[in-house]
Amino acid sequence: MIKNVTLNDMTQAPEILKSMMASIDGDVAKIAEVHAQISDLAEKMGASKRAMKTVTKIYHAMCLQGERAAENLEGKSSSLARSRASSIT
Repeated sequence: MIKNVTLNDMTQAPEILKSMMASIDGDVAKIAEVHAQISDLAEKMGASKRAMKTVTKIYHAMCLQGERAAENLEGKSSSLARSRASSIT
């Protein structure tokens, strides 16, 4: 690993290595933070997708009920009109 490196030609080798390690550790910490944010976003997207499926199911169920009710009303009004027409003649 980089901690075991020796820099014989440099006068401030320990400080340089410490600085390099601090920089790498900082970068790794940032990566871990971004990874956590991405994971959280993925979970939220999954929950949103499931919610949209549920909303779509509810919407379709309501629309089908609305269409059936409209068909029933149309059927009743046309049979009522036919019965009125037959009673007039």
